[in-house]
Amino acid sequence: MRRHIIGSVLLLVIIGLTFSAIAPPWVKTQWNVVAAQKGLPQLTGAGVPVLGTTSLEPCQSTDYWATPIAQWAVPPGCYGAIYTPDQAAYPARPDWGWCNWWVEEMHPSLQGDQALQLPRHATPVVGAVAWLAAGEQGASASGHYAEVVAINPDGYWLLVSEMNDNWRGAGFGLVNYRYIHVSSNVWFLY
Repeated sequence: MRRHIIGSVLLLVIIGLTFSAIAPPWVKTQWNVVAAQKGLPQLTGAGVPVLGTTSLEPCQSTDYWATPIAQWAVPPGCYGAIYTPDQAAYPARPDWGWCNWWVEEMHPSLQGDQALQLPRHATPVVGAVAWLAAGEQGASASGHYAEVVAINPDGYWLLVSEMNDNWRGAGFGLVNYRYIHVSSNVWFLY
């Protein structure tokens, strides 16, 4: 073990251990949030959430919030557009055009439908898959998947991207953005 002092922080370096092995869970979570936003590799292991990348989103603006935010308010700027993603620009996966295809593509480090099998949480995190139960906030009778793009500072409202939602002329094979809110019928997979 070596001791290093960086500023006023004592850093213990244990030879042979990786950052992933010695970092506390909250540091790993924060790393994965930033890594997801930048398209960088994520840390893995017990207690570390697996997040998607917002770098694959068609809109990259930081102007997320309409005033006022409401269930069916149109998000500002490029988040108010409807996109037709180029299927060839994403890893080849089955189910093109459906809501699950989009969230699986936002998790390129996972194979197949692994993004849909991640642990459920009640707390939203940017880059998490959102699962809306049947009929919840516009979800179909089978439920609906979306990807969390931004979380309002109030922690209640979320901006999500989704595919195969018919709001505002979107639909099969199209991606749109909309607001959802935290609810007992919405789970976050990470």
